[in-house]
Amino acid sequence: LSLKSVETAAFKYCDALDSLTFLNPDCEIKDSNSIPKETTIIGYDNSTAQEYAEKYNRKFTSLGEYPKTLIRSGDCGENATYAFYDNEELLVSGTGAVDSENCPIFSNVKKVIIEDGITKISGNLFRNLGECTSIKLPDSLTHIQFGAFKKNKSLPSIVIPEGVTHIGKEVFEECTSLTDVTLP
Repeated sequence: LSLKSVETAAFKYCDALDSLTFLNPDCEIKDSNSIPKETTIIGYDNSTAQEYAEKYNRKFTSLGEYPKTLIRSGDCGENATYAFYDNEELLVSGTGAVDSENCPIFSNVKKVIIEDGITKISGNLFRNLGECTSIKLPDSLTHIQFGAFKKNKSLPSIVIPEGVTHIGKEVFEECTSLTDVTLP
């Protein structure tokens, strides 16, 4: 899991490379299609390795779902819960609103996944997630309150779902790496 990134053209002239295994599901693969076409990419489901294989039409062999360990969990709304895992992933599930007063802020979150059923993200909920590089919002989401993603300095992009009818002020303030926001 210590491999954090693979630089561009790292495997460019490795024509005899049969397979390449990525055990870190979030390893940044900066390579732009120079891994030999015959090379099988091996990695976990929904990992950056799988994304690379699909994007560049490489054979992908799955290691299954990444084995993660629950670090902490609890309620974060009337009908919403959170789970924080050792792979620095925060999963929010349930229905209705996610309340910032009841959901702890984890500064070391790298990935946020909010499951379908959540309709509202309260103000300042995911503020100051300095290492977060991915936030997945559900199709059920309708409201994003004041400063919800403020000061997420590593977040490069985000897709706002079709059903969102309200985006509060300063939602993306000081998101210095944010270059791509897809709006409905």
